[in-house]
Amino acid sequence: MIQGNHTKLRPLRRKDWDQILGWDEDNEIVRWFGKPDWNRIQKHQLSMMYAIESLDGQLIGYIGLEHISWRQKAAELRVCIGKSEFRGKGYGSDAIKTFLNHTFKNSELDQIYLRVYTENVRAIRCYSKCGFKKEAVLYAGKRQSEDFRDMLLMTIRRAV
Repeated sequence: MIQGNHTKLRPLRRKDWDQILGWDEDNEIVRWFGKPDWNRIQKHQLSMMYAIESLDGQLIGYIGLEHISWRQKAAELRVCIGKSEFRGKGYGSDAIKTFLNHTFKNSELDQIYLRVYTENVRAIRCYSKCGFKKEAVLYAGKRQSEDFRDMLLMTIRRAV
């Protein structure tokens, strides 16, 4: 168990999946993340995922790394606050800061990056607050649609 000021992180378990699937009914989750895919979230060899709990033990989201490249010492962050009543109240930033601190302290990773839709202002503000820097805009161009939208690439590097 990894504890922050407002959240606790623990390995994601199969029994958490029913609750995560329930978040599919939330239009905001579907808009920013699509429908959750257990195989992609948990089973991939180059990923590690944790449940985000409130201090009283409620499952409120998940956080972790995908596309881990030990050779390049980089990975992509995935984070989702699934319970709407916990959004916009600092739980996400606490979980991210706690996770980054733990990851940089206990691994050889030097860089963590993420992709976020440019119109997801709340998430961009959260990531910036956690130390992520804007690197590039990934333009959807002529493919602009509900499935293809402009994205922002953000990174954070291990403090030297």
